Amino acid sequence: MPHSLDGPTVDVVVVGFGGSGAVAALAAAEAGATVAIVEKSARGGGNTQEAGGSLRKIADADVAARYFEQLANGGTPSGMACT
Repeated sequence: MPHSLDGPTVDVVVVGFGGSGAVAALAAAEAGATVAIVEKSARGGGNTQEAGGSLRKIADADVAARYFEQLANGGTPSGMACT
C-alpha cells in the first residue's frame, strides 16, 4: 500500500544511517542541503556497527570469495563475490 509523506521538503534523503549514510548526510548538510535520514532500526549503525571498526584484507581472491559467500549465508550466488 503506498504511503503519503506529508512533511517538510528536503534536498537529500539518506536511506540508512550506518557509516556511509552518516558520511553522506554530513557531506550533504555541509554543502548546504537540507537532509532527512531514514533508518529502519531503532538506532543507526548498520553494517558499520557489526564490523566493530575493523577492516578485513584478504590477499587471496579465492579465499576472499569463499569468505564473502559464507557471510551472505547462501544469499549471493557463488561466483558473484569474485570478478
